[in-house]
Amino acid sequence: MKNQTVLITGANAGIGFEITKGVLLKNNTAIMVCRNREKAMNARKKLIDLTKNNKVHIIIADLTQFSDLRHIADEVNEKFDTIDVLIHNAGSFYSKWLLNDANIELTFMVNHVTPFYLSHLLLPQLIKSEDAKIITINSDSHFLAKLRIDNLNLKNKFQGLRAYGHSKLANVMFTYHFEKINPYDNLTIYAVHPGLVNTDIGIKNTNWLFSLIWNWRSKQGKTPEQGAETALFITHSPGTNLESGRYWDHNQPKKSSTASYDEAMAERLWKKSKDLCGIVNYF
Repeated sequence: MKNQTVLITGANAGIGFEITKGVLLKNNTAIMVCRNREKAMNARKKLIDLTKNNKVHIIIADLTQFSDLRHIADEVNEKFDTIDVLIHNAGSFYSKWLLNDANIELTFMVNHVTPFYLSHLLLPQLIKSEDAKIITINSDSHFLAKLRIDNLNLKNKFQGLRAYGHSKLANVMFTYHFEKINPYDNLTIYAVHPGLVNTDIGIKNTNWLFSLIWNWRSKQGKTPEQGAETALFITHSPGTNLESGRYWDHNQPKKSSTASYDEAMAERLWKKSKDLCGIVNYF
């Protein structure tokens, strides 16, 4: 394949760092979207040292805020004509019910609304690629979830694990409905389960008890490098060789939850998500 330009959210640590490293090792260009500039710069230096590839660009953004998502799109539009792969890696887990400035619960915002909106904002760059891909890092936690379409913020029903699974179910349904209505033959989309991975997602915005449990449980899981394998497999494979609009694990598609195949609910979620983002036409 020709050299690719790949945008990765949450790229400075964990799975995102390993995805970025894998992208650079193929002599591609990486755009790292990170929240903290110091951590991003330190990660960039380490990545260049490891890969001997300095084609690493940084965009600083808070993925809980719509204004920052538009900033990402503006900066990409200014500096890059084409995006070949958009990887929604950033994910959040919160123990407390918190809302952003648009009154959207933060877990749902970062894990679903942000990928939904950023994919829309970057469509002009994606459709210019001969082989464009959107990859969302997902989770089998969605198997335990039911989409609460009239209570997406989970108000009065909030619990951290419930919110996380709820947002990941929305990810899968987004992937399936995007595939259903996508008019572009050169644009494919994938939801990817990385497995249980030893990252810090369960300790950054959680209470002390959950942090303790996560710290113990995650150490039994994969390394971030192993967790990045399927996303990198899809990134570096021609889209014509892959099943688009599917849930992927261990470099191959697999069945997702029964709830995730509810097309009527997925359409309702799509419309609700457009309303939250202020979008009239997605394609």
